[in-house]
Amino acid sequence: MQHLQLGLQYDWLSLYEGFGLYLPAKITSRHYREQSDLNDQDYQFAPELKLFLAEAADVTLESRFQRQQLIAGIGSAEFLDPAIQPAVRNDQKRFALALQLGRQPDRQNLALRLGTEQNRLRSHVNSGSVLDNGLINQLDSDFLQLDYGHRISENTSILANAELRKEQQLQIDTDLQQIGAGFMQQWAGSQKLRVLGGYFQRDSLGVKNSGSYWQVENLWQLSDYWQLLLSSHRQSVLSYATNSITQLDTTYQAQLNYRFSDPHLFTFTLGRRSSRLDAQILQRKRQEFTFGWDWQLNQQWQSQLSLAYFRQQDSANAERNRNEIFWQLSWLW
Repeated sequence: MQHLQLGLQYDWLSLYEGFGLYLPAKITSRHYREQSDLNDQDYQFAPELKLFLAEAADVTLESRFQRQQLIAGIGSAEFLDPAIQPAVRNDQKRFALALQLGRQPDRQNLALRLGTEQNRLRSHVNSGSVLDNGLINQLDSDFLQLDYGHRISENTSILANAELRKEQQLQIDTDLQQIGAGFMQQWAGSQKLRVLGGYFQRDSLGVKNSGSYWQVENLWQLSDYWQLLLSSHRQSVLSYATNSITQLDTTYQAQLNYRFSDPHLFTFTLGRRSSRLDAQILQRKRQEFTFGWDWQLNQQWQSQLSLAYFRQQDSANAERNRNEIFWQLSWLW
């Protein structure tokens, strides 16, 4: 599958007396070589208004309007059947109110976020008079998030997290409650470890599922040229699959960065992702390897090249392999 991707991205930030306004916008057009019915345009518009209430308190009004094409069987759409629906279009609207207390997150910081999010997944067919077939899935979330950090020594901070979500998948209700704690540790500026883990419980159709969630990241500055990032995440999320309400995602990733010189950055990434439908036996595992080369030609022009290999297996031992070559030339002004 070969396609040409053209995009335009614009960021505008302005600060005033007592408030700030941020207006990022991005438009992308995809044109496929042999499957013109998949041609599509994506966009993302995410304005934010930040109100500075006091020296150590601010409120941010967040929003996001986004349309994104997903290839069935890949990424978030891994449980959709490519034979029936090769591509889908995800329309998303998100609104949130964020309260931030504490100007120094590495000392003491409290963040409270209240919001709502809507996702509409529609089939995508550009052929004849058929354009954007009917609704495949809809995912709605009302959420309340609380994050707290407190520095207890020069290099150590304790973390706490709590989240409540009232969600729907095709009008089926599901509630999520999770609570966790962790720490952040730094060593002489060369290594930074962040660990957060806890317990979650979901209630859907009278059935309760529970388990553990975690976020682990370790950033290690090996030298002036080499940097290593190790990370792992596990979380319960709404599923795009119509035969299940939620799924459990677990990821492991290792990323090695090598800055050959100021203009050149090379990135090597190994990753593994496991997704399991909560109400089904079906499970998919994905292994990936990517190589990236970022080249800052001058102050305005930047080149990005990436090579990727993906291998995906499901519980029925069906296997899919995918190779990707991506090149992007950007002009900043």
